[in-house]
Amino acid sequence: MSKFAFLFPGQGSQSKGMGLDLIEAVPQARERYEEAESILGWPVDEKSRPEGASSLDVTLYTQPCIYTLSCVVAEILAADGLKPTLVAGHSAGEYAALTAAGAWDFATGLRVIAERARLMHEKAAPGAMAAVLNLAPELIAETCAGHTGGKAVVANYNSSKQTVISGEAEAVESVMPVLKERGARRVIRLPVSGAFHSPLMTEAQRSFEEFISGVEIRDTEIPFISNNTARMETSAVAIRSQLVKQFCEPVRWSESMALIDRECESAIEVGPGKVLQGLVKACCDSISCMTTGTLEEIGKVKEHYGVSS
Repeated sequence: MSKFAFLFPGQGSQSKGMGLDLIEAVPQARERYEEAESILGWPVDEKSRPEGASSLDVTLYTQPCIYTLSCVVAEILAADGLKPTLVAGHSAGEYAALTAAGAWDFATGLRVIAERARLMHEKAAPGAMAAVLNLAPELIAETCAGHTGGKAVVANYNSSKQTVISGEAEAVESVMPVLKERGARRVIRLPVSGAFHSPLMTEAQRSFEEFISGVEIRDTEIPFISNNTARMETSAVAIRSQLVKQFCEPVRWSESMALIDRECESAIEVGPGKVLQGLVKACCDSISCMTTGTLEEIGKVKEHYGVSS
């Protein structure tokens, strides 16, 4: 079997109805969702149903919901013999990636991402984020530094054609037209209230550092590509430090994809949506990426890789 990576999506990949077909058809999926409810104290599956989906976009619920579904999909794939060469997760997706890599079990990872989500929901200073399209990331970083004095920074190096900035709302708003003047095709304000991956997350970062210091993390069985370093990591000590740093520092996704391009021939997006499939295509044409957000898509992945239930 060719070398492939598991890629785990983060916040923004959620959608109404996600995971419901798996819960209905796969006993182990139902068991995981029941376990998640017992840990969190609220029904994860209800957040994806039409009557409860309005809260799915609230950070407090979004991240645990995506984590649960992504872990369920990873377990289904692993049960059929699909073992990745590498794993990586985009921002909040790192927590499911670490579960798949063996850094902790499902329950521990869920408790950690639930605390991360709570801190980001409750302690994030007010701010703004915007996506900048078709402008060199280096120029974006230089422009933000020069125009805002560091009050707006690069939060996500997603690809050479898509960069996300984050920071104080006034600073983000003021630099958006400047980026357009410097050649950006579009600059789009994102529908978030927090300035994630920026210095405005410092208070949440401090609280998370204290929390995660008491969490047991194991060295990984499968190499994990850190958002923070864009390098393969297996050390529990390094991973703990990088998860803390990720609060205020950028997601280095394009560099991570360059590493995956060198090590793997294909990738599987493990979880809801197709966000990472698009970023894979934007970062490296040589790698194909299949999605697994539904039972049907999982079946196509199994068929493609020559495995069966």
